[in-house]
Amino acid sequence: MRCIIGNKMEMPLFIYGKMYDQVTIDAWQEVWNKICRMAYENTDICESIITRPGVMHVNGRVIPDKRESAHSQEYNRKEPVNSYFLTLDNIWKQYSTLYKTQALYIVPDFKELIVPHALYDCFGVQSWFRHCFPNCKVYYWDE
Repeated sequence: MRCIIGNKMEMPLFIYGKMYDQVTIDAWQEVWNKICRMAYENTDICESIITRPGVMHVNGRVIPDKRESAHSQEYNRKEPVNSYFLTLDNIWKQYSTLYKTQALYIVPDFKELIVPHALYDCFGVQSWFRHCFPNCKVYYWDE
């Protein structure tokens, strides 16, 4: 079963001043929560999670550039003060604290993840991810 997160596979990007909008944060946290539920609760198992950039909104202005490189540039800037809330590292640390004494599940059925590099990349996350999802290939948006 494929699993597509986001409206029509598109992930929003709302930036207001130096902050990401809650819509953007919620969309990415939904993706990361799904991954963590597979590893920590052995639920919501799917074969792949594919995200794609949606329309960017910067300071109330719509920027219709849906190229992956444009979105990646915005995520990689990491200027917004709340950018950490968009990352897998943020959600993973919450789950690892909550399930501290529980063994992790190995989920061989999860095979593909497509996300922006800036939101996935963290040394601890990569080790944990490879352990829980040994058959998963991670692809990054065009950066």
